[in-house]
Order: sequence, then structure tokens, then C-alpha cells
Amino acid sequence: MPKRETNIRKRKDGRWEARYIKGKNDAGKSVYASVYGKTYTEAKEKRRKCMAALSSERKEDPCFSLLYEEWLIYIRKRVKESTYARYRYIGDHYILNHFEHERISNITTKSIEDFIAMNYHESGKESYTSSTIRTILSVLKMILNYAALQEYPLHCSMDLIHVRVSAKEPRFLSKEEQQRIEAAISAKDDPINLGIWLGLYTGLRIGELCALKWKDVLFDCKCIHISKTLQRILCPDAKDGKKTRIVIDTPKSKSSNRIVPLSDFLFEKLSAHRSDDPETYVLTGKEKYMEPRVFEYHFDKLMRECALQDVHFHTLRHTFTTRCIESGCEVKALSEILGHSSVSFTLDRYGHSTMKAKSMLVNHLCSMM
Repeated sequence: MPKRETNIRKRKDGRWEARYIKGKNDAGKSVYASVYGKTYTEAKEKRRKCMAALSSERKEDPCFSLLYEEWLIYIRKRVKESTYARYRYIGDHYILNHFEHERISNITTKSIEDFIAMNYHESGKESYTSSTIRTILSVLKMILNYAALQEYPLHCSMDLIHVRVSAKEPRFLSKEEQQRIEAAISAKDDPINLGIWLGLYTGLRIGELCALKWKDVLFDCKCIHISKTLQRILCPDAKDGKKTRIVIDTPKSKSSNRIVPLSDFLFEKLSAHRSDDPETYVLTGKEKYMEPRVFEYHFDKLMRECALQDVHFHTLRHTFTTRCIESGCEVKALSEILGHSSVSFTLDRYGHSTMKAKSMLVNHLCSMM
């Protein structure tokens, strides 16, 4: 079934209603207009013509909210559903609130830099994480690139924007903390704890783990194939009233679709739990999946039992990476195991670990002299 566009619904009288922003009132609030049709396609086409007419009228200097609505329709057909949901969330919660009433010609390079700086620093503290700031910039750049494509009067360039964001060093477990967790999960051999073993010794993301089926465990070659990810996404335009739903799709990038080797230790763990039905999920042993927030609930409970604070499942991924680097693992191979888009990303993200590894190497060299 093709994806439905935003703000189109079927009324109780059987007609389809398509809404669009036609302007602003004296208070600067959006004023919506509606068109109707006997079918979804008819209502959609009527709205398109109305928006095209508005765009033509306002081509000289449209407001950002109109541009944003147009971009959402444009981008929805070109990205995965989960990606669209992420872009929509970032736009609605971080970008639209600030630029909604601005004319495109009034958006400058400096105003964007000020917007990012204002949200990143508040009373000396970070308002948003570095990752969120980068995502905001990425989405804003796509919106403004669309504006340029539509020949709107754009007077700024995202290529000139340089906002310095200081990424925090990732939290990873000390060896004592890791031993504490391993002692706890060794005491109870169940599928959930098997998932924690996988996190510690493969660095899987939680969505990849929840989507993992027994058919993805390649016992003949002692490895696992990561080809799916499971996540709960926002559904702002859902007709059934549900605000979120589960989506199982391909991983976030081409490099995330990968083969991950298994250690002998982990291979034995998986062999002990092996299911005869390849379509069952590793975390449940059934054809019904376990969604990330349920797994996180069990994981958080275990962390409290282990008296560990500020430890999330993704911490296991950071820990796996750190241990590999400390052990002298070749960074390119590690980057491929993690499914990173590039080796440079791995080095930038885990620079603290590589420096420790370099220090150990230099000290080892000195000991040989």
C-alpha cells in the first residue's frame, strides 16, 4: 500500500479532506484551509493545485512553515518510513518552532548559527546533545536545499555554517563493571541474558538484536548476518489513533548490513539456545519479537541489581569497541564489524581508546629496548 501524505483524512460523511496552510493570522498562527474530494487521490490533487497556486503567489518570499510542509511531502516519497518519522520529529520539535513565521529571505547564515548556539548552550549547560545538534543541522540543510531547488529566494548557505559541538566521550564499562554484569547473567541462562552476551561480545545495536532471528545465525561459518533492525517509530498522521508502531526494516545504512564473526565462547552460548525453527527470534524463541523498550526494561532492572548507574544497552556497544581497541584490533576490521559508515567515524568516536592503545604500544616498545 502506498504511503499516505500528511493532513489527509477520510471524513465520517465519506468524503476525503485535505488540509494545507494558506497563511497566517494577526497573531502569527497558521491558518488552515481544506479541500474535499470523493476519493483520496482527488482530495490530494486539489490540495496540490491550491498549494501550487499559493507557492506561485508567494514565490517572491514564502514563509518557512509553507516550505516545511512542501518539503515533508517531497521527502516522504524518497526515504524509508523510519527515516521520515525521524526527520518529521526533528522538524516539528526543534526547527519549526523557531523558524515557522520567518520569510525565507530573512533566514541567514548567522541566524542559523545563532539558533544552533542558543539551543546548544543554555546557562553554561548543553540543551541538546552533539548528536541531536548534528541531526538538526542535517535536516535543516535538506529543507533549505529543497528551497534552492524550488528557486525560493534563499540568502544563506549551509556550507558556510560551522558550529562547534564537543562530543562527549562514550560511556563504557570498566573491567570490574563488566565482570559484575557477566557474573549476574551467568547465574541465569535465558534468551534475554543471551542478548546481553551478544551486546557485550558483538556490539550489536538494540534494534539489530531485537530483529535477529535464528536463521540469521550462521552456525556453519560461526557468524551472524545483520540484515534487519526493529524499532518503534512515531506515526503523526495515523488514522487509527495510534501514535507509534513497530517497523522492521533494513539497517540504517548499507554498511550496517554486515556479517559479524562469533567468538568460540559466544558460539557455544548460541548453540545451547539454538532453535529448530529458523523463523523464531533469538530473544524470545518464538515467532513474536521482543521490542526494544521491553528489552531495555529487563536490562535496566539487571543494572539496578548490579548496582550500576548510567549504563544503557548501547553502553555495551561502546564497551565492546573499547575492549577491541585496547586489545590491538585493526580499526578497519572493527569498523566493519560495528557497521560504521567509515573508519574515520570509528576513529573520531573512539579517539580516547585509540590514544590509550597507542600509549600501550609505545610502552611495550620501550620495554623491549
